[in-house]
Amino acid sequence: MRDVVTHAMLLLLLGAVSAYAAYQVHFGGALSERAATSELRLQQAVDRLLGQLDIYKVLVNEMAANEQASAMLRAPAGTDAAETALERKLARIRLSYGLQEIGVYDRNRNAFAISKSIVRPRPIPDAANTRELFAAALEGRLGFFIHLSPERGEHVAYFSRGIYDSAPSPTAVVLVAVNLSDLEYNWQAGPEAVIFVTAANRVATSNRPSLRYRVLDEANARLSASAPAADAPQHTATAVKTINGHRLWKLPPSKDLPSEALIISQDVPRIGLKAHAFVDIKPLRRAALSVATFIASVILAIGVIAVLIALQRRNMRRLLSLEEAANRRLEARVAERTLELQAAQDQLVQASKMTALGQMSAAIGHELNQPLAAILNFSDNGAKFLAGGRTEEARENFGRISKLVARIDRIITNLRGFARKEAGAVETTDLVDAIHGATDLVRPRLDRAGATLIKAFGDEPIWVQAGPVRLQQIFVNLLTNAIDAVEASNRKEIRIAVRETDEWIVADVSDTGGGAAEPERVFEPFYSTKTGRGEDGTGLGLSITFEVVRQFGGQITCQNRELGAVFELRLRRGRKQRAEIAGDHQTTTRLPEAAE
Repeated sequence: MRDVVTHAMLLLLLGAVSAYAAYQVHFGGALSERAATSELRLQQAVDRLLGQLDIYKVLVNEMAANEQASAMLRAPAGTDAAETALERKLARIRLSYGLQEIGVYDRNRNAFAISKSIVRPRPIPDAANTRELFAAALEGRLGFFIHLSPERGEHVAYFSRGIYDSAPSPTAVVLVAVNLSDLEYNWQAGPEAVIFVTAANRVATSNRPSLRYRVLDEANARLSASAPAADAPQHTATAVKTINGHRLWKLPPSKDLPSEALIISQDVPRIGLKAHAFVDIKPLRRAALSVATFIASVILAIGVIAVLIALQRRNMRRLLSLEEAANRRLEARVAERTLELQAAQDQLVQASKMTALGQMSAAIGHELNQPLAAILNFSDNGAKFLAGGRTEEARENFGRISKLVARIDRIITNLRGFARKEAGAVETTDLVDAIHGATDLVRPRLDRAGATLIKAFGDEPIWVQAGPVRLQQIFVNLLTNAIDAVEASNRKEIRIAVRETDEWIVADVSDTGGGAAEPERVFEPFYSTKTGRGEDGTGLGLSITFEVVRQFGGQITCQNRELGAVFELRLRRGRKQRAEIAGDHQTTTRLPEAAE
């Protein structure tokens, strides 16, 4: 009996050790995978914030080169006309960009002109930071810092740049203030709490408003208010661990922070901040605990069986051979089941690979179908022209084929760039020419669908900042989507209209179809509603379009209207057109580069 008890205790110990080892291995692997995924999401949050702030960096650079500000600096003392005109311009810019304030100051930080608003503007920051802003601008650098005031509920980003007149050094400074709350408004909550802290470790901005202004103490694992108040929760880690090089904090219960978090950090030197993400690891522990429980249950079951067999062996020696045979059959079943599970796993892996391959093949086919159809059409026509002795027309068709082959090569390059998050070159491009090229490519589909295309714009060039091939591909995708929408409609009309605003060239592509079921999701990868026709969409066309428009620095949205849907594409004016507009205002100032 003592041997049986000893064996039972050993089995229990073995089960506990095996369960613990399985838990640690599974949890460590899942933790590393979640850390890699969260690092990518944190990088996306950093890129999103930098992209939003870059808009205002470009704005302050453009204002620093503004001729109207320079003219005011040259105006005689006591002249108010230039200052008044500049204030009106600053007020328009403030409203257009959603700024908290924008102003022009002299070298002594006295205001020349400040944008007017209903709410009285707050003064520029405290003296030390103000001197740094103005010193950077007067040295020809871009000034930037974030001003935090928990007492006033302020977290404002300031940009500064010197204004040059005839002197070799700046004679004045343009200062732009951006309320970071306006940027946070467009952020999605996301699965992780993300904070951006200053060099003083104070939270400047976050996708969780309640964490704003907190002070992060990484050494002591604290995220708390600088002066604790009754209504200010103190997020102090009660335990800190390191597993596989990953930091884990245990925190008090909170609606915005998990009770146990994986900490992911990344420096953002461009704006002097550091980003941190708090990743909830409770689901990982539950999954690892399930695996460990299963293994422990299996081992305990085997142990119980072994103990029962050991007890019966004392009284049933004659049944030993039968028990051994039963054990061998059980082991054979376990081995067979293991092989079946391994085969099923291999099939799942292969199916996953084939699914990914099919999606990518469908996406590339979606992008290349139109140029290939055009090549086929031009080659057939070229052969007919040669047979009829019309060599000039044949030569023209073959030239078009050569251009389309080059276009296919560039489309593949663009698809590769999209997959790698690479941004292609952006240059001044004729929007009208791109639309005409796209309509030529989709003309066969328009004819087959019996759709009417209406172009509500002239033939004069309209210059935008884009890539010519990728811009044409954007309109191919939008027109193809519109053709699919009107195929089942009684009224089959597609309309392209172009209009202009102060900063944008806006192209509207509308149709008379049934509209989008979920307009807010049409740009998600692999989202598609094309089913039941044997050539289902991959859901990548509009996702690629969205990514390319973002690389251009533009915007694209989808909305339903009373009949059909409309895609609004906003692109920045091309430099040629901007130069012409500057000429209309009698200015010869060279437009600044969009670098800083």
